[in-house]
Amino acid sequence: MRISLALVCVACVVPDVSTAAVGPGPVSTVVRNGSDRVALSISPNSGGLIDNTFVVRWTRNAKPVRGTVRAVFTMQNMPMPSLRLTFRRAGDGVYRGTGRVLTMPGRWEIHLRLRPDRGAVLDLVVFDRATVGSLG
Repeated sequence: MRISLALVCVACVVPDVSTAAVGPGPVSTVVRNGSDRVALSISPNSGGLIDNTFVVRWTRNAKPVRGTVRAVFTMQNMPMPSLRLTFRRAGDGVYRGTGRVLTMPGRWEIHLRLRPDRGAVLDLVVFDRATVGSLG
């Protein structure tokens, strides 16, 4: 008896991912994707064992979005494990995370996943250049 197994992708969906390039130095940028508007700030945006503060202000159709925000930090030019940060809600549509996640100067890919309590998930990728000190 011969058994054949075939795997077919009937509908493969790749999520729409918006991107931005920032740094060096403190960051204040806005990324738009459809009806979503995400303002991101990073301070002081320094690489090393330094606490950086990340703030996301998220609206959809000009209204604050309630949900969760998580980030994955990947060093682009060096094979090292990714780091993660979960943001805490700091107000209507405002999320804040602080941590030592830009562990060294260099180019970082920051993948933000914004998951509303209702509606579609939003993925953003920010390419950041963190330097020693806050001014780069």
